[in-house]
Amino acid sequence: MRTGWRAGAAVVVVHATGEVTLDGNPVYADVAGTPRVAVRDGVARLLGPASRTGRHTCRNAVLLP
Repeated sequence: MRTGWRAGAAVVVVHATGEVTLDGNPVYADVAGTPRVAVRDGVARLLGPASRTGRHTCRNAVLLP
């Protein structure tokens, strides 16, 4: 696995948890429950501390049918 800024994007598949944030956005998580994210306008926002430091913080979110 390559690391660093040229490593390419990591893809994480998350599913709706049935929870919502205080501002009403649905909460998503992977099978292990991390990362937990809220998706708004195609951007995933991490909820809680990042699991990896020094990573690029842009997170594109694509909702699948």
